[in-house]
Amino acid sequence: MVRGTNYFNRGLKFLHNGDFKKAAKQFDRASAQQPASGYNRYMAGSSYYLAGNFDRAKARLEKALATDGEYALSQKQQLIARNMLKQMAEQ
Repeated sequence: MVRGTNYFNRGLKFLHNGDFKKAAKQFDRASAQQPASGYNRYMAGSSYYLAGNFDRAKARLEKALATDGEYALSQKQQLIARNMLKQMAEQ
């Protein structure tokens, strides 16, 4: 099994159940196992955003946006991440 997949799947479960803090922590663990993955950071950042932890959300989303190459975010994910960053900056 791919490293980090278990953490990612747990993160999805917590996210689906509305437990955003636990989801973010699982996505952070997935990121630690797969450091090249921008998507894991994007999911962690989105979860922290939903949990109201904007400092951590900002850090994860900025790192996700900085990821390039094979593990870069899709254009849609980049747009969503930038919108979350913009909303946080306006608060």
